[in-house]
Amino acid sequence: MPEISVIVPVYNAGKYLARCVESILAQTFTDFELILVDDGSTDNSPVLCDHFAGRDSRVKVIHQKNAGVSAARNAGINTSCSDWICFVDSDDLIHHQFLSELFSAVCKNKVAISMCSATEATEVPKEFYNKKECGFTTVDVNELNLEKMLLQGGHRGYTVWGKLINRKIIIHEMFEEGRIFEDNAVVIYWLTKAERIADTQQALYFYAINPSGISKSGMKYDKPDRLWAIEENVKLFSQLGYNSLMKRFCTEYLITAAHYYHEAKKRSSDRQVRLLIKSSIKKFQTEYRNSIDLSTDESLTVNEVFHPLYVRIYRGMSNAKKRIRNK
Repeated sequence: MPEISVIVPVYNAGKYLARCVESILAQTFTDFELILVDDGSTDNSPVLCDHFAGRDSRVKVIHQKNAGVSAARNAGINTSCSDWICFVDSDDLIHHQFLSELFSAVCKNKVAISMCSATEATEVPKEFYNKKECGFTTVDVNELNLEKMLLQGGHRGYTVWGKLINRKIIIHEMFEEGRIFEDNAVVIYWLTKAERIADTQQALYFYAINPSGISKSGMKYDKPDRLWAIEENVKLFSQLGYNSLMKRFCTEYLITAAHYYHEAKKRSSDRQVRLLIKSSIKKFQTEYRNSIDLSTDESLTVNEVFHPLYVRIYRGMSNAKKRIRNK
């Protein structure tokens, strides 16, 4: 049984897949299986997947009807046979020391998750890695440290890639199928279950900005899954008693919902979408009213969904007062 399962969900990635797979097969750590999950691709991706499986016995291929990135990742998890799992997007790359460093970190530090930094690149920089600088520190996953991870931005606290994760944590809570932003919900859950992680600031994962990538889709204003993901985080923080994070994410939910509403209003004639978002905001405000602490500007942004004329008048009066004071 291999030590690590590397899972790559694939959908119409023919333009990028070869370089992704080559970066995985070039690992200095060789005791792994690579599972390519072809999620109903209509380009040459299925042929490429089968080509690599024929070339290297460590490569397994799953061909399935298109069901989305969450279903593809879950299929990979269910097929995998290793105690350690990592995920790589089909248009991304990993440094040849990626598996070696992350596996060494979980073993040495006796933690359930190791993670590295990531940076945008279309090829692995030749003189990027310095083993002396690739030091891992262990971090207790408490509210303060988790908040630091999430406030750093980028991938560190939210995204599934750039991490090596113990199988027992993953199978306890797998990906919600049929949604986008699914990793925003589940990864934070995994981190809290790990209790301690090993982390390095060295970038060993390289991502490409590919709008058509299987997990690179942005907000869909007629399908506000980002709100679902944030609310899942709020529920988790409530259970853990993480009040500071809960307040931050309550604010994020309401501001994101308002953004969804205004964009949907501009882009869609479907009144039902706007009514759904309005209803979601009202329900959220009722359920978490004791944890909502909005600034004046944030409150106006949310109230503009329900009382646009009032908010415009209020802002107009406020701006007029400022101009008078400045004279």
